[in-house]
Amino acid sequence: MQTLNDYEIIEKLGSGSYGDVMLAKQKESGQLVAIKTLEKRLLIKQKKQYQVFIEKEVLSQVKHAGLINLIASFQSSSQIYLVLEFVEGGDFGNFLKINKNMCEQSIVFYGAEIVSILEQLHMNGIAHRDVKPENIMVGNNLHIKMIDFGTANFFDESRLDESVKEKLREQREISKQDERLMDEIDEYQQKHKATFVGTAEYVSPELLEDDTCGPQADLWALGCIIYKMFTGTSPFSDTTEYLVFQRVRACKYEKSNKISQDGMDLINKLLVRDPLSRLGGGFGNSKNTYKELKSHSFFKEINWDQLWNMKGPDGIQINLKKQNLTQELQFKRQSSAIKPEVVLTGLVNKKTGQ
Repeated sequence: MQTLNDYEIIEKLGSGSYGDVMLAKQKESGQLVAIKTLEKRLLIKQKKQYQVFIEKEVLSQVKHAGLINLIASFQSSSQIYLVLEFVEGGDFGNFLKINKNMCEQSIVFYGAEIVSILEQLHMNGIAHRDVKPENIMVGNNLHIKMIDFGTANFFDESRLDESVKEKLREQREISKQDERLMDEIDEYQQKHKATFVGTAEYVSPELLEDDTCGPQADLWALGCIIYKMFTGTSPFSDTTEYLVFQRVRACKYEKSNKISQDGMDLINKLLVRDPLSRLGGGFGNSKNTYKELKSHSFFKEINWDQLWNMKGPDGIQINLKKQNLTQELQFKRQSSAIKPEVVLTGLVNKKTGQ
């Protein structure tokens, strides 16, 4: 059984609602990893311990080239630790800031990879429910990985293995017992009770109006991301969160001459108020499944069987941390008396290598 002592913490990569994400090095192998730490007490207060179980099960049960790999998990008396692969290219949100004028071929490529990931999740009865550029990472090979399943849910438990169903039943009972141990709802819980979780510009109308959503919410977010890849901004962007929500509810977004005809047609078919009418949002034997989504003319050049074996797009720049972190660690070993000035990211053009 691994513990935190098996890893050397390097730096904090980011913070979430229930803990931090740390960059670390596995002492035995030297492998760089990302460790997601979650505070048990906060999880219990916010009734989110069940969501941690779902995140762990999703990453353990569903295997796909576009999903982040769970390397290990362990816990202490106060923390839960998820050890994940470290994806050195940074998040897709930052990637889009660097690559503001991507050609349509690149946009199609990344749109197709998101479709492929969502199809795999939905086939397994899982909705991500917080799809956004910041929850997508870019690898050194220019392929993407989806992360952060803290708000995911099993929308169709009939598709799960019996072993997973049994674990779900056990976890639900444990969650109820944990909640009964909390004899008061403190100010933290009251303050956050009605707080929206997620990113406003990618949230679907049904979540705003019904406080619930299924896998079709992921397809709405896909439309938003494709729009942003073309234009540099999300379709419902506005000056305040309230105005964003109003635009989302009204499904009000501007048509842009930066978007190709095929791209605009696909976006229009994804940003539809009725979840079941979104392209790919139908169930079972309907004529609106992922087959129809993948057959859209926007993806006409995509070989779906070879997508994850394809070379990444040319002319793309990414931030690479790995090589600079390796240099930093070597420098620290050579001299502990001098504190080096470290630049953690290096901009690399994947076409020229410079």
